[in-house]
Formats: sequence, structure tokens, C-alpha cells
Amino acid sequence: MKLPQSITSAANYESSNLYRGRAPSFALQGLRRLPWLSLLVTAALAISGTAMADPAKGTLVATGKIPATVNVKHAYLIKGPNAFGDKAIRLLILSDVDHGAHIKSCSTMSCATEKLESGMTVEFDAGPRLLYWFVANGQRVQASGVADPASITLSASTPQRMTGKWTHDASGQGGPKIAVEFDASLLKEFAKAR
Repeated sequence: MKLPQSITSAANYESSNLYRGRAPSFALQGLRRLPWLSLLVTAALAISGTAMADPAKGTLVATGKIPATVNVKHAYLIKGPNAFGDKAIRLLILSDVDHGAHIKSCSTMSCATEKLESGMTVEFDAGPRLLYWFVANGQRVQASGVADPASITLSASTPQRMTGKWTHDASGQGGPKIAVEFDASLLKEFAKAR
């Protein structure tokens, strides 16, 4: 009969010259695993401290030549200069996949959205209207436009958090039908647009 590894290693330890009246190695076996446990706890804490997506739900539906639907699951709020570098804006990013780690690793605003393949960005504070960019199907479907700020109902709108609901139909201008809810805390503030 073959003994389990923990029993055979315990027997080897006890028979070695290192065992001199100390606690039996069965007790030490658990202690030897503590570094792995501490590494696991450290990794879990590190992951929980990294950029995680805030919740969002709803759909972005394009009904143009190439129909596309994006099921929004994640929301991010970032701040920094607009594309021209002349105004500070808040940018809401809505996505179907988690881009938090990528956004956190970026050093410019333009980098934060470069991997967005299905979702939408919405610029706040750029002017009297909301500026949006919609993408789907790996950016093969795209539309950009403006929307009336009254089309978004915000229950929280601070420099650190944006929570609300957006229902807007831009299909008449070639854009998507938007029906999303989001709760995004500020993920990162950028100093450079590009």
C-alpha cells in the first residue's frame, strides 16, 4: 500500500536528524502550508484592490446596415482633458467586458478607450450636449453623435461618482438605441489627452 505524500514526508522528517523532541511533523505540515495561505490572501487582497468594474446593465442596439446589440455589464468613470486638450471632462465608459485593469494601466485618456470593442463612451462637461461614441462587433460597427443631457437621469453626479439611467434613441441619426443603468466611481484621473 502506498502512503499519502503528507504521511511519507512526515515520516522522513521524524526520522531525520532535525527531529529532536519538537512537535510531530503532522502539526508542522500545516505550518509549512501557511506561506501558501498568506500568498493566497495577499493575492486576493491585491486583486480586490486593483481596478474593478462598477456595475452597469442594459443594452445598446444598433439597427443600421449591420445590426448589433451590446449587453452592457461594466461602467467606468475617468477624468482628464478632452481630445483637443482644452477642457477637463468626465468620461463614462460602458462595456460588455471588464477593461478596468487596462484603463488603470494607461497614461493618457485616448489609451483608456483604445481596447473598447463593444460599448460606448459618453463625454460630460465638454459643452451643452453629451458627446458619445458607440462601437460593436470589434469596432466594425461605429457611430458617434450628440445627445441632450436631459436624456440622462443622474441620481449622483459628483467628481468622484456618477450614477444614473440613460434612455435615448439615436437610431434616426444612425446611432444606437440606448437603455442603460450605471453606477460608476472615479477609476482614474489623467493629465494628458494623448
